[in-house]
Amino acid sequence: MKEYIPTFDGFLAYQDTQFDKWNLMEMAKLNTGITGLNLVIWVDDDELYLDGGHSYRIKFPANYNDTNSREFASMTICDNPKIILHNQHQKITINDYDIKDLKKWIIKHQEKLKILADKGKIYDKNRRLIKKIEFTREDFEKYLGNEFAGYELLEQSISNLNVNIWLDKSRKYLSEYKIPIIKIQNNYSKKVDISNMIDMTIAFHPKILNNIKIKLKDKDLETVKNWIAKFKFMLERLSNKEISYSGFLKYYFTQIS
Repeated sequence: MKEYIPTFDGFLAYQDTQFDKWNLMEMAKLNTGITGLNLVIWVDDDELYLDGGHSYRIKFPANYNDTNSREFASMTICDNPKIILHNQHQKITINDYDIKDLKKWIIKHQEKLKILADKGKIYDKNRRLIKKIEFTREDFEKYLGNEFAGYELLEQSISNLNVNIWLDKSRKYLSEYKIPIIKIQNNYSKKVDISNMIDMTIAFHPKILNNIKIKLKDKDLETVKNWIAKFKFMLERLSNKEISYSGFLKYYFTQIS
C-alpha cells in the first residue's frame, strides 16, 4: 500500500530554478555501476531523515527518464520496504522486476544503510547509542565492492561533455600520482569499464598520465582538456577536500548559467 505524503519530506531543495534538476545534492548518489541495480538511487548519509521527521529512506526516480527530482519517489529501509509517493497524482512506471530488485537490495544492505544515514552511529532497538564508528559514503561504497570509492561521477548531462568523467573528491590521487587528476571514460559505451580509464592531470594544459590506447575522438579529448582548464581551481579544491562535491556543483552551475 502506497502512503501519500503531501510534502517534499524534508530533503533540501534549492529554490533557484537552475538547481531544480539537482535538488538531491545533499544526499549521496549511487549509480548503477556501484549498486548493480537498473536504477540510480540517492541515500541519506547525513541524518537527513531526522530533519524530515520520518524513518530511514532512499529516493529513486519514479520513471526511467525522470530528471525532475521533485517527482522522485522514496522507499523505506526496513525488512519490508514500501514505496512512498509524495503527491496524489504521482505514478510509478518502473517495472516490477526492478522494484523487486531494489527492495531486495535494501533488505540486504539495510543495516549498513542505517549506519550510513546515522553518520556512523549504531543504535539498539530502543534507539540507545551503542557505539560510533567511522562510516562515510566512501566506506559504504567500499563495502559494496566499488573500485571507484572516493570518486564522483560527473555525467554528460551535467558536464555537457561527450564522455563521462570521474572527479576525485577524497585525495585519492595521493595513492596514485601525487598530483590531482580526473578519470575519463575511454569509450562511448554506456557500460563503465574500470580497466579502461584515461587518467588526466588537472592543469591549464592537462596531460594523460597512464599508458593507454585512446579510443576517444580528438575533438572530444580536446573538449575535455579545455573543460578541465576552465574549472582547474575548483577541481583542485575538490580533490584536496577543501570543498564538498555539492559545493563544487553549486559553483559549476553558477558558471554555466
